Amino acid sequence: MMHTEVAERYMARLPPEIRKSSEARLADAIPMGGRLGDPMKDLAPLLVFLAGAGSSYITGQVFAVDGGMTMLGA
Repeated sequence: MMHTEVAERYMARLPPEIRKSSEARLADAIPMGGRLGDPMKDLAPLLVFLAGAGSSYITGQVFAVDGGMTMLGA
């Protein structure tokens, strides 16, 4: 089960007012769409790139795959 599916199941069990406030906090905290990342859509392409020849000259980097949260200090 994907992380996003677990989060969606958790959110679905929340009372409507708590769910709404939680979704609003996510929207404020995550600049790129206000959603949790999907490992297959958002992380896998970076991993494929890093495993390929195109990344052969990259060393010692940190790649924040977090929808912009790090950039804004969230």
